[in-house]
Amino acid sequence: MAEAAPRKVAVLVTGPSEAGLRRFLARYVKPAFGMVKNQWRMSYRERYALTVISRPLRSGQDAAGAYAAHAGSGALVLAALDPGLPGSGRDAARAWLAEAGFEPVVELAVDLDCLEADLIDQGALVVNFVNAQCPWRVEPIEDLDAYVAKNSKPFWA
Repeated sequence: MAEAAPRKVAVLVTGPSEAGLRRFLARYVKPAFGMVKNQWRMSYRERYALTVISRPLRSGQDAAGAYAAHAGSGALVLAALDPGLPGSGRDAARAWLAEAGFEPVVELAVDLDCLEADLIDQGALVVNFVNAQCPWRVEPIEDLDAYVAKNSKPFWA
């Protein structure tokens, strides 16, 4: 029997400024996934690719052209400007996510003008949603020795 394709989930993180969104993802989301500031992609056991794109799509830009390379990701975290702002490409990003087969797609409107504790909580919402939807943390590794030999890292990394 063929193995079912893993679900593709997406989180659209919206906010009032591009710099604020980049800072939020770099400080509160990427480190929780074991990513460094300038890293945008992480693979868990080859088939679960996590991609975090912190550059928001602008109106007039082609969403398919900007995001097509990431359509194979198992989990995608995208930044988008608030829909009420001029130049926001949020609607085009949401439409592309639906076309690319990402389901479920959730949106988090980040309040960047709050206490750091609240920013940490908002980052945890993103991380917890992705971890709850993707099986990479709970799916058993069949041959642990082969996995460690191939990846040169422990399975919890």
